[in-house]
Amino acid sequence: LVFVDKNEIRDRILSFQPNINKVEVQKILPDNLKIILTSFEKLFYFENDWKKYEILSNGSVIPTSTIKKENTIKIKWLSLYWFIDYKIIFDGSVLKSISNAIKYISENNSLVKIKDITYYLKEYEFHIITNDDITILFDLTKEIKPQIAKLDIFYKNYQTQIKSWISYIDLRIDDKLIYCPKNKYNTCEKNLESIYWK
Repeated sequence: LVFVDKNEIRDRILSFQPNINKVEVQKILPDNLKIILTSFEKLFYFENDWKKYEILSNGSVIPTSTIKKENTIKIKWLSLYWFIDYKIIFDGSVLKSISNAIKYISENNSLVKIKDITYYLKEYEFHIITNDDITILFDLTKEIKPQIAKLDIFYKNYQTQIKSWISYIDLRIDDKLIYCPKNKYNTCEKNLESIYWK
């Protein structure tokens, strides 16, 4: 063990396993080596028909046997023909932005109960579906905080009406909030379907 290069071991592990954030190598004389691996933070779970994954904060994905429903995200336009295990597939900063938005909404807006989250890779958006079946659209090319601020104001001002008369809320346009009333539900849904192939 005297000639073992701890830095080389660390570097090799990090180069082969992008899901690993930190490697600690300890020599335990006379003939033992202790390696402690720390993974990147887990942000979401996602699944397809045959496999479940964890998505980590650097955008890497690792297979898992179980998922937590409350942390599950749907991914649109991801080619699952790729071999994605233990590879960096997503932009970690984008996923962190989605995660922070979800956390903020869950902790600060008691009126919005999140049922589903979908990340649209091509459109650079994420959509939330609430327990009241309201779809809320966010634009990931823009700051998320102003979009959340618009949502908070809208819910505070119209909380009694929202559940009964809103189908979707679009936060993507600067300084505006667009909503679709439930009496126009079919038109609104067709509009979303034509854009996102829902």
